[in-house]
Amino acid sequence: MIRALWSATMALLLLSACDKADLVPSRLHIATPTVSTDEGIQGSGSSNITEAWVYAENEAIGVWQFPSDVPVLRTGPTSIQLIAGVHRNGYRDDRVQYPFYKTWSGTVDLNEAGSTTLEPVFTYFDDLDFWIEGFEEAGYAFIPSGDTVLNTITDPMLVHEGNGTGEMYVDTGRTYLRITSADAFYPTPSTPVYLEIDYACDQQFLIGFLYSVGGTDQDLPYLYLNATGSGDDPPWKKCYVDLSGPMNIAGASDRRFYIQLQLASGNAHGRVLLDNIKLVSR
Repeated sequence: MIRALWSATMALLLLSACDKADLVPSRLHIATPTVSTDEGIQGSGSSNITEAWVYAENEAIGVWQFPSDVPVLRTGPTSIQLIAGVHRNGYRDDRVQYPFYKTWSGTVDLNEAGSTTLEPVFTYFDDLDFWIEGFEEAGYAFIPSGDTVLNTITDPMLVHEGNGTGEMYVDTGRTYLRITSADAFYPTPSTPVYLEIDYACDQQFLIGFLYSVGGTDQDLPYLYLNATGSGDDPPWKKCYVDLSGPMNIAGASDRRFYIQLQLASGNAHGRVLLDNIKLVSR
């Protein structure tokens, strides 16, 4: 009896393996995703989602860059889930699941004879706090210091989105500018905090962090972002800056971030264009 039961079990396992081996993968083409927002509350839908953790019927298919043709061993209506991935702090080898985008899910009709295209649209979670500077209104939410000022430019050839873009400009007569958030931040302890920033620049600049502990002010140079190009029209990039560590320093108060531009040695001038600056937290 035991031998018969063992033989029957093995036969079922082999049959299952053969059936799976005989399947022809359906191809799921995942296009580069977008982000939809409630602009009045969440700001621009600007994004740079570079990959996703892909699941079919809750089974992990892997991490895939966009756009991708993903083989899926299923046909017909299939539940697909995508978790958005970004390059933390702009580093290509530091891929993380972005904690503020909801998992995309939907049913896709897969066909092994062809390719099915998916154009995912991600959204933010509903329980988030947003601090936003999009340079769309008079004034700005920064305190400038140094020997020059933060400008808002409206030249359509330079504006990234909307009607305005921030400009930090230095030259040999005005070599330094720092802009510090006018507001201090008090996120929920032990939760993630990210600074989203769109930028175009012809030299390196610094993102830093200010805070106070026990009445003593602290200045933390945090992340340098490199030039995106040269000339009068460098390309735009988006970075997801992980401020979770600094924002969760024990005993810290008056937490603020800053953006700093110091004229690079040997340069006659330097420019940083900024847009869609967004601090996201819970």
